[in-house]
Amino acid sequence: MYLESERLIYKKASEPDRSNYINWYTNDTVMKYITGKGMTDEAANARFEFALDTNKKFPELGFYSANKKEDNTFVGLVKLVYYGNMQAEVGYGLMPEFWGKKFATEMLKCFIDYSKTLPKIKELIAIVDPENILSIKLLKNQSFIYFKNGIENKRKVEYYILSI
Repeated sequence: MYLESERLIYKKASEPDRSNYINWYTNDTVMKYITGKGMTDEAANARFEFALDTNKKFPELGFYSANKKEDNTFVGLVKLVYYGNMQAEVGYGLMPEFWGKKFATEMLKCFIDYSKTLPKIKELIAIVDPENILSIKLLKNQSFIYFKNGIENKRKVEYYILSI
């Protein structure tokens, strides 16, 4: 399964995507607001296996690679996974060379629109590091509303919610 937006194609993670995922998960800059630093190769491979397993279990949701339509260049990752009753968590991230080009906005809008087609999803949850000001701004611009603080993987986070 794949989705597309103006400049990007999104396809579910599969074995040929492993190197892109490993590069993304091990990149200190990318992971600054997610885990605090890049993962080890071993941890990144385990995370990729988790993505593959999730994609098998939930055909309509999962982990997606985002690639440019024009040349298939890997831009980043998007996840849309079940979170709770009638809820899904949406997450997104770009390789640093694509920051500031509105790709994250495009990715989030695409997955909000896609979520609206899924009858089992009534709310989207986004979990963000409180220091990730640009991501918080993006979420607010897409009508997400702050609803609580929490801890994820020993890190402070904020939860934002969008009714769809």
